[in-house]
Amino acid sequence: MKKIVAARAALLAALLAAASTGAHAQGARAPSPFGTGSQTSQPPADWRASPRESTVAPAQTPPNPAVPPNPCMTTKVQGATPPNPCTPQSAARGAVAQRVNAPRLSISFARPAFAVAQSCQAGVPLLSLKIVIANTGTVPYQSPAYPLAIVARDQAKVSWQGQAPLPSLPAGASKAMSVPVFPPTYAPRAAGTHQFVVSAPFAGSTQPVTVTLPANVCGSLAQRFKSTVVLGAAKAAPAQVSAVKTPPAQTSAMGHPKGPQPPVPMGMAGKLGVLVGPPTNVTSTVDPKTCADHGGLGGGLACTALLPQGRMALVWSWSGAAADGFNVYRVDGGQQVRTGRQANGKEATVYIVDPVPAGGYAGKCYAVSAYRGSDESPLSAPFCTDGGNVVQTAVITVGHARAVGQWKDSDGGGGVTDGGSYAVGYWDLTFTHALGDNHSNTFDRLALFFDTSAVSHRKIYGARLKLTVDSTIVGEGPFQFDHYTSCASRIGTGLDRWWNHGDWIQASEVLAPGRYQGPDVALDVTKIVQQWAQFPDANFGLVLMGENEDLSAFLYRACQTTYDPTRISLEVEFY
Repeated sequence: MKKIVAARAALLAALLAAASTGAHAQGARAPSPFGTGSQTSQPPADWRASPRESTVAPAQTPPNPAVPPNPCMTTKVQGATPPNPCTPQSAARGAVAQRVNAPRLSISFARPAFAVAQSCQAGVPLLSLKIVIANTGTVPYQSPAYPLAIVARDQAKVSWQGQAPLPSLPAGASKAMSVPVFPPTYAPRAAGTHQFVVSAPFAGSTQPVTVTLPANVCGSLAQRFKSTVVLGAAKAAPAQVSAVKTPPAQTSAMGHPKGPQPPVPMGMAGKLGVLVGPPTNVTSTVDPKTCADHGGLGGGLACTALLPQGRMALVWSWSGAAADGFNVYRVDGGQQVRTGRQANGKEATVYIVDPVPAGGYAGKCYAVSAYRGSDESPLSAPFCTDGGNVVQTAVITVGHARAVGQWKDSDGGGGVTDGGSYAVGYWDLTFTHALGDNHSNTFDRLALFFDTSAVSHRKIYGARLKLTVDSTIVGEGPFQFDHYTSCASRIGTGLDRWWNHGDWIQASEVLAPGRYQGPDVALDVTKIVQQWAQFPDANFGLVLMGENEDLSAFLYRACQTTYDPTRISLEVEFY
């Protein structure tokens, strides 16, 4: 029974070789975010791997799946389902495959067959499987611009795998190399006994080799994502969430201040004229609609642009005579310093305090007066802020992360995998030949948990998931390779504490943003974070999914992205 990776890689090799003259030139594949270098360190004496329980079978050279006979030249398939291989498209694909002059490779374990690192570290191979790959045929193998993969897969119920690029090999040549296996994203899976099989395109698979790793070998990795929250306002001094609130002074029924308040020195403010009473109800807002109510379209647009940057908007009421505008004063600490003027008439009763004062807005008091010509009304009652009256930004790093995938092929193989990489999306391959139609399908999910307790029971202004694309395979045969397409087309929420388990990650789809043009990605998850802020116990993380998860598709198509694990964060704007 063919393994999915060997079948998929072999078919892709045929496609790439046939299309190489017209394909867009690409550089070498970007290295995995977990590295691809070999690991030669030996395990400590007390790390005793169990003896190999089975020997490595002599390398076999199975019939090359990349060079099937063209069924349309010998027979006609009636009523074929999936699509008839004798359609013009399938016939053309078979003819292209016949022209591929494929190599014959063999793969076997070296002696020793593996080495184990002395410690378990994120981004460093924990296990290195030692192999020898040889070109036993007469046709040289030339690695394409985007190398095919040698894959090592653990045959446990939930797989753990690693890979290395398949190198170029002249006819008759051989090469000793290592296949690195990085710590799994579900760290407890590393301990115990494993049965690793290594496969390569054009070479088939080895027999399994047994590797036993000690208990708690990767226990320290449970803390490799130390969740942190950085509070602050973008491009501004951070506001202090815990500052003691200074209550605003009380006003009388006529709107005049009463009780203790900062002294107001006599200047222009306080001159009596046609503007007798002061503005009333001075407060702050973080709602652009309220800004628009107080300042029309311009006020709403100004708040929409500046509030997310951590600026504070003051609004007030005015029911007096016609005014040319309003003056805004800082009045805390006994001062009276005009910080700005709103000169748009009596209807514009909104002002954005910008720039942010030294030390942020916390503990600052503001008062407003109306003016007309040289006449100015008394000051309003002061409004004092505790710093929570502005939109603040929390940047939250990942607390837990785990990748998981499923695969299936038409020969009956399939299962759940954990490759230790941050992949999202799908990869479907099909091929037709005289003996029947083959297909293999893979899809991957990436789950991310962020500790949002810092914004619990706050009002969420906006939330964005920040990602960076490492590499992507995309297209409908021939595939293209880039470093900017993001295939996380759907976003769900987890249904349980998946970081405590090693099985499949269940999710409920919430958002469908579609593909994204990166490489820097910002996905709007405001709706989800608002729910978490209201119901903190419902936070089981985000689950990123591709646009389909069909394990029976009979198609050539792919959209699979690997993300940089060091550049993932959740940015939340709240007040």
